[in-house]
Parts: sequence; structure tokens; C-alpha cells
Amino acid sequence: MASSTTIVGLLLMALLLFTPVALAANMVVEVPQVLFYQEDLCVMVLYHGSDSIYLVSSQHEGLTLRTSEYADAVNFSGQLLIAPSEFKEAQYKAALAFFSSKPFTVKVFLTDRSLKPLSKIGVYKCPGNVTIQFVIPIAVKGRVASNTVEEFLPGFTIPYLPAWELAIYAAVFPLFIVAAFLDLGDMKRSEKRKRWTKLDSFALVVRYLFYACFFSFLLILLASFCFLVYGVATRTGAGFSLTDLIISFSLFAGFSTIYLIAKWRGWYDLIDEE
Repeated sequence: MASSTTIVGLLLMALLLFTPVALAANMVVEVPQVLFYQEDLCVMVLYHGSDSIYLVSSQHEGLTLRTSEYADAVNFSGQLLIAPSEFKEAQYKAALAFFSSKPFTVKVFLTDRSLKPLSKIGVYKCPGNVTIQFVIPIAVKGRVASNTVEEFLPGFTIPYLPAWELAIYAAVFPLFIVAAFLDLGDMKRSEKRKRWTKLDSFALVVRYLFYACFFSFLLILLASFCFLVYGVATRTGAGFSLTDLIISFSLFAGFSTIYLIAKWRGWYDLIDEE
């Protein structure tokens, strides 16, 4: 059963939230958008102060909230975990309100189910006797699968790639594809044109796609290493998913295999001929 002190605190915060005269004493904090790119992620909100901290959260359809609190003679601390009920493409806004008679601190992290912080979203020093409202936008980038794929391959999903990795592919692949077709045009205008076949054209395009995969993998590996160094330096954990590297390496390994087979079969004899 809730204590009388807790009830009084919640009633006081409700008055501060919904009484027009007290609106001037309220503060609204817009937290940067949090991106969920895999299933085991959640938002962790830690709050700490020297007096009781009262938390009110609205009911959010599609989100699961879990709260735990601890208090002793000196400090009061609490933890709130926010996670999507279902991992699918969606947009949410979690609304929270805090109140305490003394100053307190709120920290927001992106974490996994083991509660290991992956990245720090924000740290907020909150004054006492003021209701602080936090709005946390959450974007869930769920797995995407077409109806046709789901119909013939139940359970098969297309993995989500982060924006920075897609940007690398978008920058690298067009350059090598253009270079491949320019080189293809030069080959067809050279002395080799009489012996040139469609197989030679295919082999040339495969070579440039192999180069594109190789340089993309190197850039993604470098970017992942930078994220890892940043995570260790800021003590927020690694800021990338191992899945990102696996997808990039698989693409590189696939084209490497095709390229090596083509080279072994002698498809590049005419192309490399002086």
C-alpha cells in the first residue's frame, strides 16, 4: 500500500501538471530521438537526488515501462526502462514527469537487456520544486519483409542497415559502377572489340563490383573501429552492431569468391592482355 508521503507527492505533482496557475513552474525537456535498430535494446532513465523523486508516466500503447527505486537516509535513486512491446517499424513518444523538493539529476541511456549502456543520450540537472516533463521520441527500425517473401519463406526477414552504412554503399558503389561502364566502353572501342564477348563484359563488371565491396568493407570496418574507440573513451560501450560488419563482410566474401572463380577460369585473359 502506498505511503501517505508518496500520495501527497503524487498529488502535488498532479497539481503542478494540470493547474494553469502553476504552468510557469513547469519545464519541458525534449530528449534527442532514440533509434532502436535491434530487438534487445531499451531506453534506461536513471534519476538520483537527495530527496524523494516522484515520477509519473502516461500509458503508452506499444511501449513497456518498468520502474525500480531505492532510498536510504541520504540519497534517493530510481531506474526506468522503456522498450517497445513488439519489434516492428514504429514511432513513439514517451512522456515522463519528475518532481522533487530538492535538485536532482536525470540520465538517459540507450542500453541492451543486460543494462550495459551503449550510448549516452543526455544528462540533465533538474532544479527542485519544479515539475520537469521529459519527452523521449523513439523510432523503431524493425525488420522489413515483403508480403511475397513472407508468403513463400515464412520467418525470413531482411536485416536493417544503419544510415551511416547505407551512406557508404551509396557513395562507393555508383563510382565503381560508372567506372566499370566507362572501362567497358573503352574495351569495346579498342583492338580487342573483335574478340570481345558478353562473358568478358560480365567479368569486367564483376571485377569492379568486387572492388566496390572491398572498399566499402574497409570503410565500414574503419567506421566501426571509430565507434568502438568512442564508446570505450566515453564509457558508453560500443556504438555499433556486429551484424553491420557481418553483412558487409558477407557481401565482400561473396563477390571475392565469384571474382576468384572467374580469374581461375581465365575470364580475364583478354581483359588483362596488353
